[in-house]
Amino acid sequence: MIQLIHKMTLEFYDVPQLFVAADRLGVNYLCVLYKQDTEYHYLGVQLSELKLQSYLAGQLDLRMAYTSPEQENTLFEVVVANKKIQVKTALTQEDITDEMLPAPGFYHSPADAIDANATDTMELSIPVADRGFLADMAQRMGWIASTIKQGISKVAVL
Repeated sequence: MIQLIHKMTLEFYDVPQLFVAADRLGVNYLCVLYKQDTEYHYLGVQLSELKLQSYLAGQLDLRMAYTSPEQENTLFEVVVANKKIQVKTALTQEDITDEMLPAPGFYHSPADAIDANATDTMELSIPVADRGFLADMAQRMGWIASTIKQGISKVAVL
């Protein structure tokens, strides 16, 4: 199985509905959730950087990315389980059912994107009674401000 590395989540509702991942060679995979049981099953398509940027700019219908891939043999079942993202099975157009595909007319809205490099300041109000505990936990865990900031940037507020 090919191991993928998460790059960005584009749609989130309880779990990532749509995300971008890449393999060790830097090939992008656009993955849309189609089934969940004990694992999360995504329909993945390999995309060139140019096609990915076209989607992110709101110029490409999500369904078209799957029904008209750039090359043949670039559709895959991607499984997320045990904190791993893996390409499980190569798929053909005949393997794809309508239930697996996103609805037509879905475009990414660049205005909805979250800038991972944003430098907004966040103020946390911690009760005085808990400050010692938090400081002790941060010291024991080896947390530094950048670690906490990284964790905060991955939190989605809905």
